[in-house]
Amino acid sequence: MIAAIDAAAGGPGEGRGYYVVSGSLYPVEARDYHLREDVAEAVFAAEGTSVGATS
Repeated sequence: MIAAIDAAAGGPGEGRGYYVVSGSLYPVEARDYHLREDVAEAVFAAEGTSVGATS
C-alpha cells in the first residue's frame, strides 16, 4: 500500500504525510507504517458517503 500511495502522490517517498512511521527507524525492515486516520476514512469510505459529513 505504501508504494501505491507514493505512486499516486508522484513518486517514491512522495506519499509521506498520508502515512506515518512508528517504531524503530533502523533497520528499515523493522519500520511500522500507519495510514493516517483521515486518509483511511477517505480511502475506505463506502461509495456514496461523504467523508467528514455530519448528520
